[in-house]
Amino acid sequence: MQGDLIETGSEVRLRTAFLELGWSRENGALVVLARPGGLNVLGHGPLHTGLDIALGHGTGWTAVRSFPRFLWHTLAKRDDALEVMIAIGLGPLKVREYYTLRGDLVERSVQIENVGLDAVRIYGLRFWLPNVRVGNPQQCRVEAPGNSVRPRVSLDLASTQRRDALPRRVFAPGLRGGGAFEPAPTQGLGLLAMHGGLPDQTLLCWYDSLTDAALPFVEGTPGWVDAVSFAHEVGVVGALEANERLEVGAQYLLLLDEAWPIARERFAQVTCPDVYGPQVDRFERTAIYTTSAALHGGLAALAHEVDRLADLGIGTLVLRPIHTDDSQADAFSDLATLAPAQGTDADLRYLVARAHERAVKVILDLPLQGCTPSSRYVHEHPDWFVRDEMGRLAWSEPEHVPAVSRHPGAVAYPGGYYLDWHNSEVQQLLFDHVCHLADTFQLDGFRALGPYSPFANWKRSMPGHASDHALVPLTWLSHVRRTFAEQGWAFTLFSTHAGAASSAVCDAVYDYAAHHMFVHTALQRMEAAELGVYLDDLFQTRPWGAARIGFTESHDTARINPLADGLRGSRLSRMMLAGMVICGFIPSLWMSQERHDEVFVQALLKLWQAEPALRYGRTLFRDVRCDRSQVMIVIREYAGRRLLGVMHTGALPITATIELPGRWKRGKLVDRLGLAPFGAPSSEAASIRQLELAPFGVYCFEL
Repeated sequence: MQGDLIETGSEVRLRTAFLELGWSRENGALVVLARPGGLNVLGHGPLHTGLDIALGHGTGWTAVRSFPRFLWHTLAKRDDALEVMIAIGLGPLKVREYYTLRGDLVERSVQIENVGLDAVRIYGLRFWLPNVRVGNPQQCRVEAPGNSVRPRVSLDLASTQRRDALPRRVFAPGLRGGGAFEPAPTQGLGLLAMHGGLPDQTLLCWYDSLTDAALPFVEGTPGWVDAVSFAHEVGVVGALEANERLEVGAQYLLLLDEAWPIARERFAQVTCPDVYGPQVDRFERTAIYTTSAALHGGLAALAHEVDRLADLGIGTLVLRPIHTDDSQADAFSDLATLAPAQGTDADLRYLVARAHERAVKVILDLPLQGCTPSSRYVHEHPDWFVRDEMGRLAWSEPEHVPAVSRHPGAVAYPGGYYLDWHNSEVQQLLFDHVCHLADTFQLDGFRALGPYSPFANWKRSMPGHASDHALVPLTWLSHVRRTFAEQGWAFTLFSTHAGAASSAVCDAVYDYAAHHMFVHTALQRMEAAELGVYLDDLFQTRPWGAARIGFTESHDTARINPLADGLRGSRLSRMMLAGMVICGFIPSLWMSQERHDEVFVQALLKLWQAEPALRYGRTLFRDVRCDRSQVMIVIREYAGRRLLGVMHTGALPITATIELPGRWKRGKLVDRLGLAPFGAPSSEAASIRQLELAPFGVYCFEL
């Protein structure tokens, strides 16, 4: 790859056959990003720092107190890539920013060096892409798939967002823990995008790393309505002695002369991961039921519920942690013995045997973050646990950490002690534990609870920086997966995190962001058609990897979204769960959710079980037109079978006109779900049909 480096008094520019990049010689920020002969998509606002680092505490952002200074630059050729290094002075730090160009893809990483006399502590790093605009401001749209952000947000609306203020509902219909974004690569994709203009152009900006997670966000500048800044706040934490260095990365940039739908496909191709090893496709998608055996009276008592659950259409039973008496704890007490409230080893064998007789798989929750306060390991092996800045065992919820570690879902159990995942004895303990459970009790798999370590580990013996163990649970899961595959064991792995990292390792992930968006749609904060656009973006930006699990209630919704639990048994709750099924999510029920609603649940799950198109089919949202915004339409295709899913979110009956890309099925229209009344007046046009839809009605028509 070839490039020309051009230096002026104010900028350093690199021109290649694919891109033109430029950096300010004042503060080192990236200020030019353009296609050859095209317009610059950056610099539409005041000069802004391209990088910031928090020192001393989580709010000690250096650029607020010390202006970044451009020092020097270099250009090097690395195999098939070009690498530009921009050196910046930032307080007591010397920062080397590396921009590696491979065609039209730019990888941005950082090396931080402490050039001061005293040690410093780092509590986060922000990658900024300042003052972005693509094309005409009125046509420009901002996207953040897989978060709580609406699709197709206008630029002037996005420009009102501030990092330190709650997002408005017109930007994000609902918030998860006070924010609109999911950390990457743990819980989300980390993708921020902007598209528009004539001809079409799309800018994509995302974050990925094997060591640290980052929280994306969009920031406007007061007084500027025609540009926004994209940023990723990396949860890197660590101490730097004088002359020590620390590496952080990476943010990726992709500027394409393509419309958003084509750019989504390119993103999916570029980000398809292989770093965690190949995924073994042994997963048969069946409806899921999650419960705590202790709340049934123990494992033996739960075994007597298996026939009822199988008759309901359940194919997978997920058990909450059985090595603790606390039914709410995503933690364990003693891995050597089952907690008394759960039952005995014989009870577990009996439950698994009864389940297998009815072709129901048994999956066990696997806590990965820590132990309950009463765990014997805390006293017998204190070196297995994370230490805080004072050298004490880290306890409860993390403090003095970046925002990514305070995000809902990052802390699976805010009431215990946190494991040190760099400790080889911890990894071996849990590896032996899962092998023992799978072999002794013939379990079918595990659900990883919070495969992320949110606490900074300030042990002096800690290799790397204090947050360096954050993503180690995911690499450990990959090791478990490979080992089981080599042994020929059928093995199913779920995760409560739905980010790209878990999707690369697991068979299925629980999609909390989609759960929230369905709830907001049910509450009329978002239109059904808009939800269809959101889901289309979600599926097209990440078509690879794990299947997605949909739920209206789960083990933790009472804590993170209690309204969802309050809707139990309502028409809204039924509409949401049925809507998830027709859209391609694996249905999951929480304990007792089916009570007093068994006719609906059984009809829905039986249809799911009978229709491979719902379990494995392609999901097409853009191929159908409807004249009603309260209606979401989706086509499911599999092995020549075509189904049309319709979800009406309004509280009053309506008549909707639906236009298909092909012909409707001749004769009487058949709703395979059969849970809501509908009318279908005759139509002269074979591709157009009017449907009379009931309030909160969900339908599955044959095509």
